[in-house]
Amino acid sequence: MMRATGHLLVAHGSPDARWRAPFEELARRLAQRDPKCPVALAYLERCAPDVPTVLADLYRRGCRHIRVSPLFLSHGRHLAHDLPELLAAAKVRHPDLSITCLGALGERGDFLSALLAVLA
Repeated sequence: MMRATGHLLVAHGSPDARWRAPFEELARRLAQRDPKCPVALAYLERCAPDVPTVLADLYRRGCRHIRVSPLFLSHGRHLAHDLPELLAAAKVRHPDLSITCLGALGERGDFLSALLAVLA
């Protein structure tokens, strides 16, 4: 079995397809950059797929390391509690799974610079 690295993008979630469209486009474009790295998008609430489902799918696809990128501007309840609990549960189900979770996008200087350029 391939021991690949997968990339999980996590967004809040909404039942509105228009709200989800930019996140789905981001996942699609990121997947095109490196076809060897599976990219998946999950939502924390209000729509599917959820984080446990996508983590299990990446694991079934051979990913034993998963990089998690929360698509949130700031660190709130979801990033402080909800997402860490879901990731910890995945590690219990799959002890050989390694997960690296990045911080909120708004905590990154390069992201803030890019956002400033768009807004200026």
